[in-house]
Amino acid sequence: MIEFLKGVSKNYPIAAVGGSDINKLKEQLADSINIFDYLFTENGLVGFKNGQKFHEKVLKYFLT
Repeated sequence: MIEFLKGVSKNYPIAAVGGSDINKLKEQLADSINIFDYLFTENGLVGFKNGQKFHEKVLKYFLT
């Protein structure tokens, strides 16, 4: 799978999406994290490009 993704990333930007925070995604992807152009954590609520956060959406829930 890693070799396939490396091949795809030569022609297209690729992203990884995880449900946890950035530290957990880094732990799960280990060295292969470098092949991704974008990382989306917390189910896509936080976005990173080239290691820099570029997006964060905070959801607020109100109980009535």
